[in-house]
Amino acid sequence: MLHTADSRIVTLGERCDVVVCELIGNLGFDEGIVEILFDARRRFLKPGGRVIPQSVELHGAPVDQTRFVEESLVYWPAVSGLDLSQMRNHALRSVYTRDISETEILADPQLFIEGDFKSEIPPQRAASRSFRIQRDGNAHGLGLWMYAQLSERTSVASGPWSQVTSWKGSFLPFSQPVSACVGDEWSIDFYLEQPTRRNPYPQIGLGVDCESQPADRSSGIEPAGLRS
Repeated sequence: MLHTADSRIVTLGERCDVVVCELIGNLGFDEGIVEILFDARRRFLKPGGRVIPQSVELHGAPVDQTRFVEESLVYWPAVSGLDLSQMRNHALRSVYTRDISETEILADPQLFIEGDFKSEIPPQRAASRSFRIQRDGNAHGLGLWMYAQLSERTSVASGPWSQVTSWKGSFLPFSQPVSACVGDEWSIDFYLEQPTRRNPYPQIGLGVDCESQPADRSSGIEPAGLRS
């Protein structure tokens, strides 16, 4: 029997052996997979049944996006006498789908959020991670990549080191670029309010603390606040 409806309002006559949920967004959790898959697992799955995906992770690192920022985010000229400069703030508080190369990543990516769908423990909403800068450059924001374990032998990911798929990386701009030098110690706070049936849009927060040397270089930027 085929049900063409939101699975959260569907009732099945019997439990099933496998639950498959392909609501994996570029940010991993931004298409509502947590609420939907946990609900389906609890109500539809037989004891000992399997879920696909088994887990989803979101990794991130500071990245250099000089060309993209200069061409798309900070340049807002007047058009036919209309001042568009106020759009810059909105542009810097948005999330962008980007193919980020390995040479643009300034530090080893860290795991921010992990969802284990084999258990009933929901993923955390916020995380703080430390980074040691591995490459000189200007950090324009946080690059983010998802990794999904579909089964014991099959996985998909969106990072530049992964096979090409329909998923891409994401870019969250800082309010201003920060100079990064090899050996700098950074701390990045990341927050993701996952979408639900009541609130279908993800909310994202970002804050950065930089301990750069020498002391007269940038020491940090203000949190970006919530993004949708």
